[in-house]
Amino acid sequence: KFLMLKIYEKCLLPTAERCFIKKNEDWILQEDNDPKHRSKLCTEWKEQSGIVTLDWPSQSPDANPIENVWA
Repeated sequence: KFLMLKIYEKCLLPTAERCFIKKNEDWILQEDNDPKHRSKLCTEWKEQSGIVTLDWPSQSPDANPIENVWA
């Protein structure tokens, strides 16, 4: 959890500032549902930093209607 937060602080935010924020462009962070991305600590940090995230659906076969078409 703490490692992911350090990655956000040291890598993600500076890169986003250089590529998007200084150019006044909107951007959305897209992550999978890995628990380290969804931890309370990381989620609160992203909210406080104003980072918008894209909701990512689970990869369950039940959520994918095409998965079992040929079964």
